[in-house]
Amino acid sequence: RDKAKREAEAHLNELNKDKDLSGKINNEIVEREHERKRLEDEYKAAAMIAHTESKNHLNELRKKIGGFETEIRNNQKEIDRRTSAIPDYKVGEPLEEYAKKKEQGIGRLRSEIGELKDQWEHEVFGVVDLFNANINDIYKAMGFTTFRNIEITKNMVRDRMNSLDVIVKRDNGKKQLLSSLNQTEQLTIGLVFQIAAKETYIPDFPFFVIDDNMKTYDPEQYDSIVQYLESIVEYVLISQLVPPSEQGELAIRYGSG
Repeated sequence: RDKAKREAEAHLNELNKDKDLSGKINNEIVEREHERKRLEDEYKAAAMIAHTESKNHLNELRKKIGGFETEIRNNQKEIDRRTSAIPDYKVGEPLEEYAKKKEQGIGRLRSEIGELKDQWEHEVFGVVDLFNANINDIYKAMGFTTFRNIEITKNMVRDRMNSLDVIVKRDNGKKQLLSSLNQTEQLTIGLVFQIAAKETYIPDFPFFVIDDNMKTYDPEQYDSIVQYLESIVEYVLISQLVPPSEQGELAIRYGSG
């Protein structure tokens, strides 16, 4: 009986310890549940803010795009107007007189087209200068060291721009065209240009999207790229290829809600 009593007391003490441990675990579960609820509320608030801000930025972009479309339509109307300025032949009109008027009309049109080309080249040159001022700093800030210099060059023919090329210079001084680089190097240059365009034209837009082919970089380089992007935008979105077995479940929804 004494032995059974001692064993019963030992089991009772062990049971009390288990009850204390159970109570502590339950208290911790309650605390974790409160923490989870708090984090969910913070996430919802942040998502709402991000949705509102991104919606405002998208509306601003739509306005800019609308302005560009209007400008294109106006330019087309202007081209039509200037083309129509070339006179038509009138029955009975001397051919010499008509040829003279037509030559004058074509001359005016050529002059106006030349002015438009000058304006276009001026704008393109400005864009090229903006990109050349930033792309090397962006390239180095992401931790890349393969190229000593990256430059967009203008190919001129008879004082007119004929095309644009990208030329890179390696540490050994060798220069190469973009088309001669390997796939990973071309991917890097393309990423640099995307970031330069974002910082030049929509610096306040909070998102930046990169493809999952960024995983071709080694982990250290990939982390360096993501860290740089996180320093210039609030959200970095990484697209991912969906397996064929899951593509049937994909849906594209437009709008808000």
